[in-house]
Amino acid sequence: EKVEKIMIKFIWKIDEDNNFFCFDTVDTNKNSAKKMEWLKVVRDWSEWTLWNWFKWHWVSIKWILLFLKRERIKKDVEDKSIIMDVFEEQVRKILDIFWKWYWILADRWYDDFKKFKLLIELNFFFCIRLRTNRNVKIIEWKNKWKIKLVWELQEWKYIVEIPWVKQQLYVFVKLFEWFKNPVRVISNKNDEKSIERYLKRWEIERIFKTSKQEFDFEKVWTKSVQKTENLVYLVQLCLWISAYIYNKLHPKFEFIQKKNNNITL
Repeated sequence: EKVEKIMIKFIWKIDEDNNFFCFDTVDTNKNSAKKMEWLKVVRDWSEWTLWNWFKWHWVSIKWILLFLKRERIKKDVEDKSIIMDVFEEQVRKILDIFWKWYWILADRWYDDFKKFKLLIELNFFFCIRLRTNRNVKIIEWKNKWKIKLVWELQEWKYIVEIPWVKQQLYVFVKLFEWFKNPVRVISNKNDEKSIERYLKRWEIERIFKTSKQEFDFEKVWTKSVQKTENLVYLVQLCLWISAYIYNKLHPKFEFIQKKNNNITL
């Protein structure tokens, strides 16, 4: 809570270029990241219980890790209602603190009709990447429609309808040179720049990379939930300090750059 208060104070002003929150989750039992997520069983000393694994729900803005939430998972159980509760808690927290509605950017993990409905009810704009096996109801000319899998869609903008949501949504498909497959996102705003906006979500991936590589988080092995939490929040604090220093020094570096082109950031 103390670290969060520091972050919020630091990010009190959000300009037009940074009016988005990035959502993501880190699974502590991923097969693809056993080096860091070796913690298959963790001990919660507060309750004297063993948990098979847990998830971290992260929210970032302006390259700053803002909100963190740990979710404990029992063996062979993944309760979607718990995940939805965590998501709703974090979204409402944004409203309570900043008193404004911003863009919510998220990866395929958040491709969920209930999440779309919640964001629309709270008057957020969102841009979320779709799963390739997702079915969408495409509205065509003269209100004709057809059901298609997302992976079948070509580069274009599509008007779609989905369960749980009363209003029409928009699916944007675009192929980039540096991506193997087209990027397919869904949004509640008819904006041609939606996919470019979604790509800004990559900032939270940079945070993960920095946490693992720059702070050697992958080399930390512990079976204590509390110790792991303490380390994660310390990394969060370090990331904030580095961002704070950079923002303070940035104008000075620009001034030096103008006087001497040989000096660069």
